[in-house]
Formats: sequence, C-alpha cells, structure tokens
Amino acid sequence: HEFPDLTFHVTSWCRDAAHNKRAGGVGNSQHLVGGAVDFKVCMHNNCTDDLNYSVYKRIIELSKAGFIKFGQCIWYHSDKVGHFIHLSIPGNHVNQFFEKV
Repeated sequence: HEFPDLTFHVTSWCRDAAHNKRAGGVGNSQHLVGGAVDFKVCMHNNCTDDLNYSVYKRIIELSKAGFIKFGQCIWYHSDKVGHFIHLSIPGNHVNQFFEKV
C-alpha cells in the first residue's frame, strides 16, 4: 500500500517528573528518560481513530513476524486520556501490546 500523506504527530516523548505526573504517568515511566513515545498517525492532516487503530494492529503484526521489537505498544482510546499509540523501547517488557480504554 502507498500512503504518501501519512504523518506521525508525536504528542509526548521525554518529559520531567512533574509533567509525567500531570499526564498520569507512573513513577518509573520510560517517558522520564526518553525511552517511550506517544504519537498519533494522520493522513491528509486527519488523525482518525480508525487509522490509528490500523497502525496499532500493523505494529502487532510486524512484531509477531519478528520484524520489530519494542517494550510496550499500547492503543489508548478514551475521552479521558485521548486517542494515541504508545511505544516504548525494550526493557523489562518485550513486545507487550494491549489496549487501554
């Protein structure tokens, strides 16, 4: 498939402890050391939930096939925390994926 207008919008990357706490992050969050990134995927400047969920599912497929390795891949989809994908580098967790509502 060709996606010439696909863009990734980073919503959170490296943040200090106060910002991490305000964002609802845990005390040992990889965001504190720059080891995690939250992002939205957009096409033609439109960041739809369907598109982001499709990318989340594709990341899982690529990890199961052995093409990529990550710590956690989380699909957040709620009005409280927003709608985005979280990816962290491998550490204590390797290729864990789940959805949070």
